Amino acid sequence: MNLPVPSSSTFARATRITLRIDGPGVPAADFARAIKTLNDVLEANILGPDGRPVRWVVSVEKGSNLVHFDPQADAESGPIAVSVGVVYENFEQLERGEDPMVALDRILGNDPHPPERFGVLDLKRARTLAQLTRGASGVTSVEILTNGRRLPLTGRTAAHVSEVLRPHYESKGSLRGRLDVLRNRGQAKAALYNDFYAEPVRCFVHDALWKEVRRDLAEAFVEGRRVNVTGTVHYRKDGTPISITSDDFEILNPVPLTEVLGIWAD
Repeated sequence: MNLPVPSSSTFARATRITLRIDGPGVPAADFARAIKTLNDVLEANILGPDGRPVRWVVSVEKGSNLVHFDPQADAESGPIAVSVGVVYENFEQLERGEDPMVALDRILGNDPHPPERFGVLDLKRARTLAQLTRGASGVTSVEILTNGRRLPLTGRTAAHVSEVLRPHYESKGSLRGRLDVLRNRGQAKAALYNDFYAEPVRCFVHDALWKEVRRDLAEAFVEGRRVNVTGTVHYRKDGTPISITSDDFEILNPVPLTEVLGIWAD
């Protein structure tokens, strides 16, 4: 039976969101993962009146498989008026196959308002929930419910997220940022934190180049210095770089404090 669809104004005031997990025998690890994953999505996307992430209280309805998430009341001001509608709608967009990627101003981190579209981490979290039904896990269905609306998360969500996040094209170019997590297991890898994107860019280094630059890169890593990486950049459909196979590295000199102060003075 289809649940009635409430009016948009009623939906906008919804403060409770519910996770429903069905199956003849749901593994404890999957149950706990599902709760944590949805909680992480809520904390990343819903801010309180003070601009900080809202904390959530979880309750399991007696004799059911329903897990309710309610905003934790403030110790001083009492209940917090927030809407979970934006989170539900993002899940709905994914299930319909619509593109939910964050806009450029959110990637740059310049938007002071709560997110309206899932970012990369939340896309991966949505995929985690949708993939709980794969294989012989014991989970047969996962649903998100709020204020009379019910949304099953299926393989369509998982497939769409994978399509959105995969590399769509590549080109020669360069990226600047700071290196982190150097590894040398078969092929050297690093995470490059670029100035314009919150998500780190994976950096792959050919063995010959690694032997040539590893000492300089290690020093740059320890000192927190920026590097310029040139090579083949792999991009998502929306133009976000996700990895670079490097041909060359340049260790950049720190900007003198006098120059920074001069910029501020202007």
